[in-house]
Amino acid sequence: MEDERLLLTIANSGIEIPLAERDRIFERFYRIPNGDPWKHGGTGLGLALVKAMVEYLQGKIWVEADSGQTRFLIQLPIQLQVEAVSDPQTSRT
Repeated sequence: MEDERLLLTIANSGIEIPLAERDRIFERFYRIPNGDPWKHGGTGLGLALVKAMVEYLQGKIWVEADSGQTRFLIQLPIQLQVEAVSDPQTSRT
């Protein structure tokens, strides 16, 4: 159980992220170039903030896209803490 990980997948069938842009989308203020920069809104900070949080939690984030579907995958370590629980019935004096 030392190396167990949780894998979260967020998928949509919206605009597929071009292969050439996938390495840059996690950069602060980076937005994929297109004809109308305000059509889809955003500042280019959202994915950078998510990446920072995931890395703070010692995880990984990456993007995959094919057949018109984009998937963001987040892998986080699972750290189980086991604490002794006293039974109120047996701990009475």
